[in-house]
Amino acid sequence: MMQGTLTYYLGDETSEQIEAGQVDVAPQEVVHGGVNEGNEDVIFVSIHSGPDIGYEEVPR
Repeated sequence: MMQGTLTYYLGDETSEQIEAGQVDVAPQEVVHGGVNEGNEDVIFVSIHSGPDIGYEEVPR
């Protein structure tokens, strides 16, 4: 995280707050994502490995 705060969700419905300066790594094959629930813009860096990692849209 470069700026702001995200609510970070993992596939087992676990969530946590990630703030600027923190790093979080999702386990392999675990659906995950973040939501900006605050008023400040969020800037983050997302690094993926491998060309066939796959993506799945999560219903809201």
